[in-house]
Amino acid sequence: MSLQIELADYIDRTFSSRLSRPVEHKQDALIVNLENGVTLMVRYAADDAYSLRWSYGDAELGIDTAPLHRELTTFPNHLHDLEGKVRP
Repeated sequence: MSLQIELADYIDRTFSSRLSRPVEHKQDALIVNLENGVTLMVRYAADDAYSLRWSYGDAELGIDTAPLHRELTTFPNHLHDLEGKVRP
């Protein structure tokens, strides 16, 4: 079973009471809609290659491992903050 399918099953089983609907499976992502209006998009290519994006209305945060910001002490891990700035 793929990591994405296992993760979706775990989220559905464990957090079903906090979801507004079951986890959506996309070709390369999972979409998790929480009861409070937050949407989480999860992309896991491997245990150490991921992208997590939280959105609520127009606000969005993201954490990922795209190898683009070598200057950060946390490379390749980094945060995209509410202003769109990349942070360690």
